[in-house]
Amino acid sequence: MNWDTRPQAAIQAAASGISSWSTKKGELPVLLIVEDEILLRMATAEQMRGEGFVVLEAANGDEALSLLRSYPLVDAVFSDVRMPGETDGIALAEIVNRYYPRTKIFLTSGVTEPPSIAAAFFPKPYAPNYVARVIKDVCGIPTTL
Repeated sequence: MNWDTRPQAAIQAAASGISSWSTKKGELPVLLIVEDEILLRMATAEQMRGEGFVVLEAANGDEALSLLRSYPLVDAVFSDVRMPGETDGIALAEIVNRYYPRTKIFLTSGVTEPPSIAAAFFPKPYAPNYVARVIKDVCGIPTTL
């Protein structure tokens, strides 16, 4: 697991009882990126930090669930569909939708398009700035962050 390089206070603020990003203006939105391809995850995370997100990273669905248990107030999850481990992107999306209903789920894959369980689907390769714009739009986050 990799943590955002911004001050730990930003992550703590994200997990300090905020019910959603839109109810606590001024806080940075928190995005959990779940991708088993490390270089793609690192590049996407860097782009999303530049777009104003506090970024948490997980290499698979199992790590993502562990992070969600620790930081349940994640605003959005951007996950690959096919990953190693017991929890793939589809299962992760179902769990997020059921147990973290205020968290928006966004899926990506180079192989298949999942059932309509996500707020949006992005086929690989994707443009990270476009992904950021869609996530912000769906979550009600100003694009000027």
